[in-house]
Amino acid sequence: MTSLSTSTSTGLRETGDTLTSLSTIINNVYENGLKYMQVNAEEGSNAAVAEGLNSIAIGPESIASGESSIAQGHGATASGTDSMAFGTNSAASGESSVAIGANSSSFATNSVALGAGSVADRDNTVSVGSVGNERQITNVAAGTAPTDAVNVGQLNALKGQVDSDIKDLKGGIAAALALEAAPAVAGKFTTYMGVGHYDGQSAIGISGRKTSDDGRWSISGGVTASQQGKVGARVGFTKVW
Repeated sequence: MTSLSTSTSTGLRETGDTLTSLSTIINNVYENGLKYMQVNAEEGSNAAVAEGLNSIAIGPESIASGESSIAQGHGATASGTDSMAFGTNSAASGESSVAIGANSSSFATNSVALGAGSVADRDNTVSVGSVGNERQITNVAAGTAPTDAVNVGQLNALKGQVDSDIKDLKGGIAAALALEAAPAVAGKFTTYMGVGHYDGQSAIGISGRKTSDDGRWSISGGVTASQQGKVGARVGFTKVW
């Protein structure tokens, strides 16, 4: 009897110690963990459902049906394999797709929809809006690699260079119009001066020619200058057989 009483007492004490330890663990979890995470759902909302293998669903009426998918937010659905949906009524149905933001949708494979209402419906793309609800991407650094995006600053610099090149081209056409060979007069040195203009650009040209006394050969040359400061020159030789 004494042995039974002692065993019972020991068992009760151990059970009490276990309960005390369990209570301590629960209190620690609440005080140091769960107090920083709260869940509040409307009464009557459907429970979160994680149907896919290795999937996670967090939030009322959220559904993670794709394998290794994650759905977080009220009504979020992740049905694609390795897909992730974050935000109210977000949907990620494409394989390895991501939808972030309320009512965002990523339908295509390896696509990303960023921001509320964004739609990613093409494979291997990132969408920051939808048709009629476009967004700007700001604070974009200048691209340096072939696959980098460029910013407006880079485009403006390129446009300025192209505009300058076009002006030079138009100035060259004006210079060609301005430069004409001086006439050939036997035994004489002749000169020609002209002005050319093309699409807003102007140039001046001056040429000279020295012809032999018998008129059988001549040497000519000329220079041009456009309003862009570009200078051109030519030299020629004429022989009559």
